[in-house]
Amino acid sequence: MRQTHEEKEKLITVAEAAEIIDLQQPSIRAAIKCKRIPVTRMHGRVFIKMKDLENYKKKKYDRFYSLDDKGHRIYDRKSGIYSPRMISKIFNIPVHHIYHAIYTDKIKYEKYRSSYIIKNEDVLDYLALEIPIRKYTPHRKRKIRKEA
Repeated sequence: MRQTHEEKEKLITVAEAAEIIDLQQPSIRAAIKCKRIPVTRMHGRVFIKMKDLENYKKKKYDRFYSLDDKGHRIYDRKSGIYSPRMISKIFNIPVHHIYHAIYTDKIKYEKYRSSYIIKNEDVLDYLALEIPIRKYTPHRKRKIRKEA
């Protein structure tokens, strides 16, 4: 169903926007604050155009594609800069172990706003010192000795 020009220009509230794209209101407000969703302010209230909400829904927020103030990506595998979730996926380690290492200062990290940034060499140092390799390698079937 195609929307008419009037429907695309229709202004909706944050609560309506959250309901339409199935997110919580704080998530919509965070997207507004980061200027991912343009808004119109009238009489102290915030309104969103339907077409802007559709554009946001198409390019929905993903931390992997977060940009810093200069427009560069925060996380970049090529330059060896990872998020805790990326490390978890790459090394097959539960993500809560990575966060625990961050909270207990067992792994070096930098913080950019609410994001943890971990460099490749810090990940390797942590893996070499803290994690027994056997724990996270896939289990191999043991050969059962047949008694003669």
